[in-house]
Amino acid sequence: MQSILFQRYYKFLFLILFNLMVSNMISAENLSLYCLPHCPYCKKVEDFIEENHIKDVAKKNIENPTFKAELISIGGKKQVPCLVHDNIPLYESNDIIEWLRANAIKA
Repeated sequence: MQSILFQRYYKFLFLILFNLMVSNMISAENLSLYCLPHCPYCKKVEDFIEENHIKDVAKKNIENPTFKAELISIGGKKQVPCLVHDNIPLYESNDIIEWLRANAIKA
């Protein structure tokens, strides 16, 4: 009987810790928005980030050659806006906004 309770306790503890870990996975370390200052689609995404108080996005202007090279190495092209999460590029402003809405806005 004690063995079963012990197993349930650790399973419960594991689930709590796992949920905490997953909820904190999105951070500036793995979310980057590559953009250009004069791009209206980039501005649309930036405005959404600002309006929803999403602070975990590192904004990278690809006028900087280092950021441009990063973007090309990750996605194979220099298209902006591009949100990179866990080294996965996501293009198109509407797709980026939907992804942010589903994954980065904390309730």
